[in-house]
Amino acid sequence: MVESTIALAHRLNRRVIAEGIEDRATLDLLRQLGCDIAQGYHLGRPMKFKDLVTIVFPSRTPRAA
Repeated sequence: MVESTIALAHRLNRRVIAEGIEDRATLDLLRQLGCDIAQGYHLGRPMKFKDLVTIVFPSRTPRAA
């Protein structure tokens, strides 16, 4: 079912986002099936915005909200 959903989305020129990836085996399988984007605890736990900015832009200091 997942494989056919990914294939259908790609035929419709859409990207596929998989949510809830909790282990390496699931991530590897989805990559093999052509999934475009993934998110979930295996890739990163939820975090505060200021912490994300620090990781993505280490040379910038986030502004106070």
